[in-house]
Amino acid sequence: MGEIYNISSALPFLDTLAAGVLARFDNLAEITIYLPNRRSARPLAESLFKLAGEKPLILPKIEVIGDVSDEDLEPKYFPDYEKVPGAISPTARLYQIARLIHEKDGVRTDFAQSVALAKSLIVLMDELHNKNLGLDALKNVVPEDFAGHWQVTLDFLKIMAEDWQGYLQKHNLLEPIKRRNLLIEKLADYYREQPPQAPVIIAGTTGTVPATVELVKAVLGGDNGYLVLDGLDRNLADDDFKIIEETHPQYNLGQLLAHVSSTPGAVKEWQAAEITPRQKLISTALLPTELTPKWREFKCEENPRQDLHLIEAANLEEEATAIALALREVLEHADKTAMVVSNNRALAARVRAKMRIWDVEINDAAGENYAALPTSRFLLELAEMLRAKQAPVELLSFFKHPFIAVELKNKIREIELEHLRGPRLENFDIVEFIPELLPLKELARVFEHKEFSLLAIFDLHIKVAEKIVAREVLWKGDRGGKVYEYLQEFRANIDAQHKIDPQAYPEILARFISTKTYRPPYNLHPRINILPPAEARMQAANLVIIAGMNEGSFPALPLTDSFMNIDIRKKIGLDLPARDIGKAAHDFELLSQAKCVVYTRSIKEQGSPAVKSRFLQRLQAVCEIHDGGRYCEWARAFYEPEKIEAAKRPEPQPPLEARPRELSATRVGKLMRDPYVVYAEKILRLKKLADIDEEVTADKFGNFIHSALEKFSLRYDARLETLLGIGAREFAPFENKLGAKTFWWPKFLRIAGWFIANEAAARVDGKKLYFEDKGIFKAGGITFTAKADRIEADGGLKIIDYKTGNPPGFDAVDAGLDPQLAIEAIIFGAKYQQAVGGLEYWYLKGASEEAVKIKPYKRDIAEMVAATKKGLENLAAAFLDEKTPFIARPWSKFALKYNDYEHLARIKEWDE
Repeated sequence: MGEIYNISSALPFLDTLAAGVLARFDNLAEITIYLPNRRSARPLAESLFKLAGEKPLILPKIEVIGDVSDEDLEPKYFPDYEKVPGAISPTARLYQIARLIHEKDGVRTDFAQSVALAKSLIVLMDELHNKNLGLDALKNVVPEDFAGHWQVTLDFLKIMAEDWQGYLQKHNLLEPIKRRNLLIEKLADYYREQPPQAPVIIAGTTGTVPATVELVKAVLGGDNGYLVLDGLDRNLADDDFKIIEETHPQYNLGQLLAHVSSTPGAVKEWQAAEITPRQKLISTALLPTELTPKWREFKCEENPRQDLHLIEAANLEEEATAIALALREVLEHADKTAMVVSNNRALAARVRAKMRIWDVEINDAAGENYAALPTSRFLLELAEMLRAKQAPVELLSFFKHPFIAVELKNKIREIELEHLRGPRLENFDIVEFIPELLPLKELARVFEHKEFSLLAIFDLHIKVAEKIVAREVLWKGDRGGKVYEYLQEFRANIDAQHKIDPQAYPEILARFISTKTYRPPYNLHPRINILPPAEARMQAANLVIIAGMNEGSFPALPLTDSFMNIDIRKKIGLDLPARDIGKAAHDFELLSQAKCVVYTRSIKEQGSPAVKSRFLQRLQAVCEIHDGGRYCEWARAFYEPEKIEAAKRPEPQPPLEARPRELSATRVGKLMRDPYVVYAEKILRLKKLADIDEEVTADKFGNFIHSALEKFSLRYDARLETLLGIGAREFAPFENKLGAKTFWWPKFLRIAGWFIANEAAARVDGKKLYFEDKGIFKAGGITFTAKADRIEADGGLKIIDYKTGNPPGFDAVDAGLDPQLAIEAIIFGAKYQQAVGGLEYWYLKGASEEAVKIKPYKRDIAEMVAATKKGLENLAAAFLDEKTPFIARPWSKFALKYNDYEHLARIKEWDE
């Protein structure tokens, strides 16, 4: 019978394992050691060499249980190895399952959606195979036990199981995990039939995979079999293991010992070690629910929490900066190492970016998604641009890619300014402006088809990409080479007869490319790593930063299961989410034993309060952790200058010759509310660029209404159809914009109906109407101009101003803040030598209950006109005085509603 040992969580697992191997065994070359993952294999070998010193050493055979490859196999284990079917490649598996789903009767998805469903199905199948189950396990589930939609799902899975198994049998292939299990089972059978004559050590496994448990049992069946556990909790008695729940860190080890007919008390120590205060602290914090009353008995002293720190950052950015600074501090010592342990990919990416400030490129074990690599981005953005028919945003996104030559980028910039800003142009084609981009046309025509060969689209896509940029640029470096290799594999799996909707092609390609992960082979710092918890727990470092200690990150959220609810999972024997929490708890328990541990978390994530990790909550309930706030202070100081001087309100004083001599009525209103705007517009002559692919906004709608009503009024024929026709032509550039037809156009229809009815009554004999009439008024060396939307002359003048937004209040008119109507009264009263008898705002609301609301000025017009004349004379005098500054937003209370120059005036830096 073999022996079971434990390595204390207080000891570095791999170093201790290596020391024990060297102490116990003489001929290392005969020993076989099985580890749970490949990342632990190399450090174990390094530990053996280091501890052996100058003594010559032939390494033992180090293999990985969870990733058995053909190179690891020996013919003696598998005399019939050639009969074992090969594993289907991940790419072929995803493609073929997606096709089965897409072609299944009753399934209504495009191929891109089928690929997404296939990914979810593959996750489920891998989970089933890990438990030595298959989709055929669903046959034991009675659909009638569940709701209707679950019955449909179960029926679909059962059919898929039959079809997929049929495909694998036809091509003599196995699922990767099923094949791994088969090889482990054959290895177990070998050890049962021929107990090992030399030591065989299985180290670090938690026994969550049934095939691994069978291998452990087979190895322990011989006298030379050894099982070495990682971090069995010696603070728990055997009876405690009987009551721990699945969420407890020791649950999986307890189950493994039960499977091999052993108990925690029977496990020996690989190396003698006392229970440390830190172990006692962490064990107490993670006690089973029934034993938590013991928390009251625990006395938290300094020793267990020494070198245990907590960083609570305001947000993810501050947390990443604090972590980076802690890592940078480690690098000040040439003999120290550090690792960041996190499931939070966004946080890990930020930490990597922060470390580049010091030109330190750190290894992130989770790697980088292929879809984010430059070559992949180029290909995906090219396909998306042509699918979107060269829509401005997609077109500019593609041509700003780093692979695009500078000369071409400059041409695109000129085209952007002239043609891509403002409403989208119909049938825009970049080739008309840059003939050398002619290859784009051939690929663009593909997206006009309803159906096209996937293989043909892919080949044409690559061909066009290689014409836009040189091959050596597109596939450059290790990243480009890896993408090229994968795309060749993807192409090899495409059925030449397979046709798709070309509109789905960019998404299909993106879904396949995103299945791969890139890991840089070189130029990574040797003393710092970012690792997921499962890989990190067997590694050692001087500083361990357990990052992202919030619910959803540590422990991670369970994967979304598109096909099974909790009851179905339980019925067929799959792990429930509680088991994953137990695995995370075990990782937390082991990682927390490092000499120096820093926990980090963000108080807010994505602007919302984050919930502290349950493990951290338990730990703090038992014992206060040292505050690691100094790193947050450093992080805040990292970007904050020593002294902040508030910016001053801009008050430019341009010379007299730079000041314009003409001001429109609208601009006078801006001058009263925010002189700096007039300075920027008329003196600096700055103009806001139109938005790219401009949408319909309130001001655009106002311009459209004014233009349509003006053109109709000048050719009035009393027909609603005429006005609607003019409106349709004016609205054409926006008709495909978001909300244009459903929100803005119905407003116009209601306004047009009201306008036709009102116009018939307004056009009586003898009344004259003027539209978009212009005039001037001179005062103090300034020419004031105005354009009236509508003037009705019938023995007196009525001046009307159209407003599609809420009109200004008449108090603002009298105060001179909105003087447009008053200036128009001065100008057109003088122009037509008639008294102004009425001033009105027509509020063109377009609302269903009230299309247009008329707001008449009911105060003394003559008095207002006189006050306005005097005000304009005073304004002109001040305007032409070089000492008069153009102050930015003198009164926040009366600030302009729309201001294109706020960023230029840097208002947020000085306006309280």
